[in-house]
Amino acid sequence: MKRIHYLAIAVLSALLLWGFSGLMAVISEPAQADAPTEIRGVWLTNVDSSVLFSDQAVTVTLQQLADRHFNTVYPAVWSWGYTL
Repeated sequence: MKRIHYLAIAVLSALLLWGFSGLMAVISEPAQADAPTEIRGVWLTNVDSSVLFSDQAVTVTLQQLADRHFNTVYPAVWSWGYTL
């Protein structure tokens, strides 16, 4: 009878250790982080460009940039000491 108890304890211990090691593998796996978003930016200026001088030009330009996968726009807001 003692032999069956020892066998049962050995089997249960093995199962517990096997389950625990599997659990630890899941816990210790690094979380899959989302790939960082690439920043594609462009600087819009008022020098030699009329883009910033009408709403329609800004709308068309921003759509063209979006079509080309630009996701950041840096407009010139200060020029020669004056705000635009």
